[in-house]
Amino acid sequence: MKSNYSSQGEANSSTIMTSGEAASASIKSNNAVYLLRSSNTTTTTTPPPYSDILKGFLTGQLHALVALLGGRLRELIYDPTVDKQFQSLHHLKMNNIKRGRLNFVFGATYSPASLGVFEILTKKLKSTNDGRPLSLYQEACCGLTAGAIAAFTWQPFSLASSRIPPHNFSYRTLFCTLHETVKQGGFWALWKCSGFGRGKLMVGSMGMLTSYHRSFNYLVESRGLSEGDAQLSASIISGFIASACCHPFEYLKSIKDVVKMKYNAGEKHAYTVIPLYISKILTPHSGFRFYVSFLKTFSSWAGFCMMQWYIFELVSAAEKKYMDPTTPDSQP
Repeated sequence: MKSNYSSQGEANSSTIMTSGEAASASIKSNNAVYLLRSSNTTTTTTPPPYSDILKGFLTGQLHALVALLGGRLRELIYDPTVDKQFQSLHHLKMNNIKRGRLNFVFGATYSPASLGVFEILTKKLKSTNDGRPLSLYQEACCGLTAGAIAAFTWQPFSLASSRIPPHNFSYRTLFCTLHETVKQGGFWALWKCSGFGRGKLMVGSMGMLTSYHRSFNYLVESRGLSEGDAQLSASIISGFIASACCHPFEYLKSIKDVVKMKYNAGEKHAYTVIPLYISKILTPHSGFRFYVSFLKTFSSWAGFCMMQWYIFELVSAAEKKYMDPTTPDSQP
């Protein structure tokens, strides 16, 4: 009897040990599965390297869509006695069709090259800057590089569109014009006679890209503004800085147009008046003459910068919301 009890106790203890080992093994396997799932979620939710380019592309396309809706609204409230820029409603519609299609090309070329490349360059510099914030010089170099890439990407389409009348403009005629330009003058003919346009777009983009994040951080940290107010104010400051950077090119282009008009009229020595026009800037009491048409430049750049940054922030917020890792409700 005693031996039977002892053997039964040993069997029960071995059964308890085997069940305990099985329970611990199941817990370990569950933990391993949970860790594997969590590691998979963190790796899959990291943004891809081309996400900045994609954000710039979406920003440009949404901005073009907003501009298209604005053109449609202008058609609805068209009054020939007030809007003297266009002779008739048909003329306005043809111009809006050309401008709308060209805005989508602009959004597919300029916006990814400027916003996307700038974000990529600043992230690369921050990773090699030992955790310190970027200096103004570093951000300006990133903005100038992104602006140069954007200008060289967009300028061929701008030159080709200027040779197409509004009633004949389409994507097919645009690319046919680019093909004919390359066929007649070579590849580099796509950027011929566009120095002022490229320079203006480069420095304007540099001012827009460099000033926005610095202004936003200053308004939030030092002035205590809310995020929405800081974004609006920083976009206005960005438009002002961009206008101040590119306005000298507008002034020089106006001098060039005047000289070219005089030369075409028969004045052989028309280029000798260039120093005279430039010297007028340096004379006493003429400091405001340089910025006579600055309000016109600012009005065009301010609206563009405000809309670009607003849409870009919306796209960035949507990306962050989508890319945030989701933790499981309960451990399996």
